[in-house]
Amino acid sequence: MTHFLALHRKRHRTTVAGLSGAGFDALLRYDYPGNVRELSNLIGRGVIFADPGGFIEINHMFSALETLPEIAKTTKLHIRQRAEDRDGATGPSMIETLEIELLRTTLNETGWNVSEAARKLGLTRAKVDYRIKKFSLAPGPAGRPRQR
Repeated sequence: MTHFLALHRKRHRTTVAGLSGAGFDALLRYDYPGNVRELSNLIGRGVIFADPGGFIEINHMFSALETLPEIAKTTKLHIRQRAEDRDGATGPSMIETLEIELLRTTLNETGWNVSEAARKLGLTRAKVDYRIKKFSLAPGPAGRPRQR
């Protein structure tokens, strides 16, 4: 863990303090179906998503549904079938679809107040802004988001 932490800190030029106690414990208990590469990927993801100077938490490393912020567990998300499943064309992955729907729902609930949405999602405002641009989301009529 120490080796991969140092490697990814250098690679991503970040000042992450290290693993939190819960993050360290989660890595010790994880089964690693992908072996050592999976450990490297988890720590790399943690380094990218953790705040500079902060600790890597469980939600920075694991992207499964059970680790989404609390709002995702209480919000009804309407997931559409992937485009490639329908007609062979490519479309957003299931994770991207979940992310878009969660973002849309939260932005609607906050009246498109990006700072408030970021707090509800447990993200920084910059990360929410990035995702709005990435998925080309914009408020539509009556404050509803629409995808451009």
